[in-house]
Amino acid sequence: MGENITWVAIIGAVSGVLASLGWVVHYIVGLVKKPKLVISEGPYVANWHFIGTKNVWQFINLEVINKRGKTAYRCIAKASVIKHPPNVNHLVREYALHWADVSYSGRSTGAEPIEIGAVPQRLDVVFTVPRHKGESYLTMPIALLSPGNIPQATLPKGEYIMKVIVLCENGRGDSKLIKVISPDVGKDLQAEEIKRIPWYKRIWRKQV
Repeated sequence: MGENITWVAIIGAVSGVLASLGWVVHYIVGLVKKPKLVISEGPYVANWHFIGTKNVWQFINLEVINKRGKTAYRCIAKASVIKHPPNVNHLVREYALHWADVSYSGRSTGAEPIEIGAVPQRLDVVFTVPRHKGESYLTMPIALLSPGNIPQATLPKGEYIMKVIVLCENGRGDSKLIKVISPDVGKDLQAEEIKRIPWYKRIWRKQV
């Protein structure tokens, strides 16, 4: 009788372990399959010509890819201005950014979310227009619709540091620090990535 109880206990324990392992495997597989957004390219400056006009707008772009096979739903992007010229005091804490080739409206908050599958998606961050000098604009939808008329999206000439974040509803996102030079003349817009210092190098620098 005692031996039977022992075997029942052993079988119960083994079953419990196997069930736990099954749950862990299921969880890991779920994580692996979840979409993972990565800012893979940029920032770079691109010229965009409008059909039927001679207008050329400059855009600072990033490229976002989905590293997993499953489609990423309701993808959004936003920017936080971390550093700006000392004479600039009108900027808000966070901006919704515009996905390239997506229709935009006159909304002053938020932007249209998109799906990202196997095809990379371009993200607009900052832009200039030829008729305005000494400033550029964050790509809030309303600023794209009426450039120069939205003060809170305007970047007077100077150097800015921004953190750009991309997110999706059903997976992991990514972020990148960039430096933007808002120019005197629209065609001189500049941008570059700010490389993060690995944690072990930060520690080493403190010790030296």
